[in-house]
Amino acid sequence: MKNYIFSAVLSLGMLATPALTEAAGLTTQQATSLIGVVQASPSTPASAFVNLITAFSNITVNQATSLIAVVQASPSTPASAFVDLLTSFTVDISITQPATPATNQAITPTTTTQSTIPVPTLTPDAILPTSMSTSTPTSTPAAQNQPTSIVQDSFDIYSKGTLHGQGGWNSYVNGSNFVVVDTEVFGGTKAIYNQTKTDSVITKTGSLLADGKQAVYVKTASRTSWSIHSDGNAQVRISKNPWASGAQGLAFVAVSFKGDGNVAYYDSVADKYKNFAAYEDGIWTLLEIEWRSSDKTARYRVNNGGWTNWYTFRNASTFSGFDNIGFDFDLRDGSGGGVYFDSLQ
Repeated sequence: MKNYIFSAVLSLGMLATPALTEAAGLTTQQATSLIGVVQASPSTPASAFVNLITAFSNITVNQATSLIAVVQASPSTPASAFVDLLTSFTVDISITQPATPATNQAITPTTTTQSTIPVPTLTPDAILPTSMSTSTPTSTPAAQNQPTSIVQDSFDIYSKGTLHGQGGWNSYVNGSNFVVVDTEVFGGTKAIYNQTKTDSVITKTGSLLADGKQAVYVKTASRTSWSIHSDGNAQVRISKNPWASGAQGLAFVAVSFKGDGNVAYYDSVADKYKNFAAYEDGIWTLLEIEWRSSDKTARYRVNNGGWTNWYTFRNASTFSGFDNIGFDFDLRDGSGGGVYFDSLQ
């Protein structure tokens, strides 16, 4: 960076000098304030500051543009390092010089008495164009559209025993059957587990997101002992409100882990679960669900594999964002087995 600054400054001193007119010079304080504002706005086009600098100096447009570029490229360099360079071009010149081609000879300004033209006191607010602000710029649309998750939870801070009532998790149907354990975990010290021979659902409300991505690790136990359900046995659902409840026709997306080793997403057009991947019993499987508001669709993948296509989710016409994640485990008529969930992100 030091070499870059030196080269740019040197090239600035070698630029051609056009006809110079009388102008009042910048004081050291004014030059310092101006440089500070330029450094605070590295993404602002140099042209936005050119008229400001040339209005109070005998610097050319090309010289001002080069100087601004050097200052913007060095936001951590003290403003005082540039003051002498800027003020050397802002003293009064009483003679008119013809424009000459750029040479290897540095420009030496000729100093005369100060002009009687009043020089305003420059502050960062005063010297900014009216369309600019010294406040921190807001995030760009691209950054705002980056997927984020509804819930992040490792379960590590919860007490062993029922998950219901801890950390915002609440029973929807028989949710107390989901328990916090430390015997099998993906990461950290705890996970949740369910092996109860009934249909159990637990949910948690988090951030409302129109565009987002939710990940969770799932591990099945003795799935061959599960009862066979066409919709699967262990389900992850993303919805508006807990389990899309509270009103008719709320939007949701869902993925189910089946007893036959398939992972399936809910197809809203066919009104059934369609297989898109396979998983291994007794092994942690990463499930990711991503959704977008532009066309109200979602896509799915496991273990960092390829994504599915984008599919319209259920009740897309009512979609205003998702704010809830829920787990369902249905072991009715099964002889044993269970399921673990961990590391929501």
